[in-house]
Amino acid sequence: MVNILILGAAIYVLICAFLYIKQENFIFFPAKLAPNYKFLQFKEFNEVYFEPEVDILLHALHFKVKDPKGLIIYFHGNTGALDRWGYWSTLFTSRGYDVIMPDYRSYGKSTGTFTEETFYEDSRFIFTEVQERFSYQKIVLYGRSLGSGPATQLAQDVKVDFLLLETPYASIPRVISTKIKFVPVDLLVKYKFENFKKLPSINCPVHIFHGTNDELIPYSEAEYLSEQGASISKIIGGGHNDLADYKLFQDDLSKILL
Repeated sequence: MVNILILGAAIYVLICAFLYIKQENFIFFPAKLAPNYKFLQFKEFNEVYFEPEVDILLHALHFKVKDPKGLIIYFHGNTGALDRWGYWSTLFTSRGYDVIMPDYRSYGKSTGTFTEETFYEDSRFIFTEVQERFSYQKIVLYGRSLGSGPATQLAQDVKVDFLLLETPYASIPRVISTKIKFVPVDLLVKYKFENFKKLPSINCPVHIFHGTNDELIPYSEAEYLSEQGASISKIIGGGHNDLADYKLFQDDLSKILL
């Protein structure tokens, strides 16, 4: 019996160690793009680069409209790169807004490796550079899924007009703990992205879009965030990737982006 307990404990420790060491493989799914990749699928945009550190380049797409109402800085989800995320810019260009959409470090044409802190530092750097390069009177931050982390932190750090969050989480460990019950998630997960702690100190309006049938980030995460000071569009039946198909999403987005 003692040997069985020892073996079980050893296996448990090995599982925890594996999850700790390999956690990036379970949270982040970047896709690389060749430096000469052409975004022929999109129109009316420029490619821009930001250099937050020596030898670190962050690649972004800047989608443009005539006489924009303002700018959306869009922080995308954890999978892929701008070749797929760029399509979502039409949600905002169709409503009269320019869009700047960056790829995170190691995603797309961006270089370097990331930590939670570099997500925050890079978003602040991009915001400062945008203010210096362009003249937008209105700036809205949009964080989708993973992107709700850097977007929320940035809204706490700088002055913007609105923070919009689509399928956000209260924190990464909270989401993981709904799926993995037998390990000490709070101790093992290096990427906290504790949005729930930051919302009360954000000085701009915050609005959440979340579906009740989200298969990746439970709707309860949005409810918890709404208790911290955010309004919410509850998309009945909405999943993680289909909210734009719902009239409530489209109507509420149009109301906000007047």
